[in-house]
Amino acid sequence: MEYYVRRLVRTNPLTGLLIILAFCSVIGSGWASPMHWLDEIEQHYLTGNWQVIERILRENTPVNDIERAGKSFFEAKIALQKDECCNYLEKTVRISPQSIYGQRALIELANIALLEREYHASLDYLLRVDPRTISDRDYLISSVYLKLGRFTDAIRSAQDFIKITKDNLKRELAYLKIVEAYILNEQYRQALLTLETMKKQDYVVNHPSIVDFKEGYSLEKMEEYSEAIDKYKYIITQYPYSEYAFRAERRLYDLTLNNSQKIDYSL
Repeated sequence: MEYYVRRLVRTNPLTGLLIILAFCSVIGSGWASPMHWLDEIEQHYLTGNWQVIERILRENTPVNDIERAGKSFFEAKIALQKDECCNYLEKTVRISPQSIYGQRALIELANIALLEREYHASLDYLLRVDPRTISDRDYLISSVYLKLGRFTDAIRSAQDFIKITKDNLKRELAYLKIVEAYILNEQYRQALLTLETMKKQDYVVNHPSIVDFKEGYSLEKMEEYSEAIDKYKYIITQYPYSEYAFRAERRLYDLTLNNSQKIDYSL
């Protein structure tokens, strides 16, 4: 082999170089290490191959804290009972809290606590997450602060998330969390300004009906009834079979009932 390569290099340097690179590539591929078993589990996790994951977990013994944390994390993901799942997640955090598996376990525990309406517990888990590792941390914290009625903190966390995210959909939802915080805190002018910013910056991606409804609701609460009514009628026209068309109709009914507003229902 060496003889032929040398001859090719003498007669055609470029061709010889390409053959040498190809030869090294073939040799290197034979020496390539097999995929790590945790990486293999990650692939099967994305496709939901739970039986394969269970088999890989049985067949491999962790040799360090990262592997032990990874094994515990995926044992949590295949657990059938909530208590068993939580126990494995807590174990993952104890083994290696700063590893990617420990951080993911904290997020999972926070989401479980949030679903259980244990908002303080959820917040405690999230505050242990490094936003450099899990970029969605501040997005989730904003949701918890909203539930706790800590509106200023909810706004600040959503703004922190907006600064770093590249996810257009979640950016839109984070802005809507800010709007919701302003509305719940009865800061309707600020809510309107945020909604206007979303439209000007083209941050309205998938939820234009929500944006329009929040505008109408804020205008109504500011007693700008004529503009609110026009906005509600617009929603009914533009999104006739949506949840927000129904809500807009309800707001028009309440305006008639509670504020003696004479409303022309023609669209």
